[in-house]
Amino acid sequence: QDILDKGGFLALVEWAEEGERINLNVKGEDMGRVIGKEGATLKALGIITATILSRSYGEKVLLSVDAEGYRDKRVKSLERLAKEVADEVAETGQEKVLPPMEAADRRSIHLFLQNDPKVTTHSQGEGRDRRLVIVSRETFPG
Repeated sequence: QDILDKGGFLALVEWAEEGERINLNVKGEDMGRVIGKEGATLKALGIITATILSRSYGEKVLLSVDAEGYRDKRVKSLERLAKEVADEVAETGQEKVLPPMEAADRRSIHLFLQNDPKVTTHSQGEGRDRRLVIVSRETFPG
């Protein structure tokens, strides 16, 4: 809450424990700013908060930060993209390389398509240029 207040955000934080994980949910008027472009501010808030808590307690703290259900909306959006691209790859047989994305976003698509009988996925590239590739199983049965 202090970080949001000092950042000038009009928001409140609710928290809940789920096993060993602490879930923070941010609510308020500045959700667009709290989330940031493609969730970048939300991710940074989570990293900063987890680091502070981990140092304070002397052990790693598992933390999840969300705002207005952004994370679920993001996953649903990625799943729609994955389905559209997978259908196109299955139809044309041509692999598709998606734009660079965060590891969590690539993982969401890998998991969504892992049991698809028509396509398979893999990642290529390094660092910020790492991309997800969707390939027809007929072309790449591995």
